[in-house]
Amino acid sequence: MASLKIRSLLKLNLRFLLDYEFLRDGRYTNVASGQTFYDGSDMSRLICDTNADDILYGLQDGQVWQSAFRNWVYESGVVLNDAIYIRDMDLPTICSGVYVSGTFYATDPSHPEYNAGVSHHIDWTHGRIIFDTPISVDSVVQAPFAYKHIRVAFDRDFNRQRQKGFLESKFTTNPLTSNMLVYPSGGAYPFPASFIEINGRRWKPGGYEMGNRSLIGADTVTVHIYTLDELTFDDVADIMSYQARKGIPLVDFNLAPMPLSGLYHEKSPNYIAYQDLLKNIRLAVPNAKNGYGQTVMGQMFFDSVDTILDDPLDDFERGRVTFTVETYHIMPNSPIGINTGTFDFKGGTENI
Repeated sequence: MASLKIRSLLKLNLRFLLDYEFLRDGRYTNVASGQTFYDGSDMSRLICDTNADDILYGLQDGQVWQSAFRNWVYESGVVLNDAIYIRDMDLPTICSGVYVSGTFYATDPSHPEYNAGVSHHIDWTHGRIIFDTPISVDSVVQAPFAYKHIRVAFDRDFNRQRQKGFLESKFTTNPLTSNMLVYPSGGAYPFPASFIEINGRRWKPGGYEMGNRSLIGADTVTVHIYTLDELTFDDVADIMSYQARKGIPLVDFNLAPMPLSGLYHEKSPNYIAYQDLLKNIRLAVPNAKNGYGQTVMGQMFFDSVDTILDDPLDDFERGRVTFTVETYHIMPNSPIGINTGTFDFKGGTENI
């Protein structure tokens, strides 16, 4: 697999940073098994997706069970900000299994309540449970979880959104989703949502000093915000604006594990919480020259933050937060661009 370059790494870092900041601000809702909505419906109830037996997806009726909510919280160890502590808000519930007709079955095979006959996967991104083998479509399937209020995505999804706006008008629908290889798939993306776009970059050299190979990238970033009301837009924009003048480590996801992986968007078996990755954890790296690598490759510095409120479109509010992110890279030694060492020249060795 080709290595991720700076633009991709910057996008990933911004995405995980925003996800984490929204959670720290309490932008999630816990749903306990059996918890009811105001209309008396069971918020924890999962519905069997009987369209999942399409030949394109290779799944059978009784395998895919979908929640009314996307974007389940998978992040562990979230540190809430002081204002949330004052409100005495519970930490997000991390789903650990599923209830089938009243009996709990854990997801982790090492859990004492794991049952190989009811083994399953949690699709955190799309709020689904996918069983390895079908269960009865008449089963009552429930799960305790927390879902995120604000979706964070990239400009590709934003461009799709511009073609067709979509409103999540009630809590009992989980719309067709994008970037999927298994059912369901589509382009709809419910609000509130934020979309990260990198508009341009310029490079500038760092200070010239003995041994300094610094290269500073200055990226212009726009985060497009869509919400169903003005106050939510203001809050989302402020959370992003509060990043101004912050310096945040740039995580190298060529070495650090991606939190979700695989066809089902499961939690990676090598999962490390985002806030821990920022501590520059030392990792064993197979085939590396020195046998290890570290999770941080540089520093992000936020500057010049502006908030723009655009004219409302249809029934929702929209706007942008733009800022400059300067990235300070720890440049690795490589055969290209080094200014010390040796190389073969006409059959001999020359110093450079």
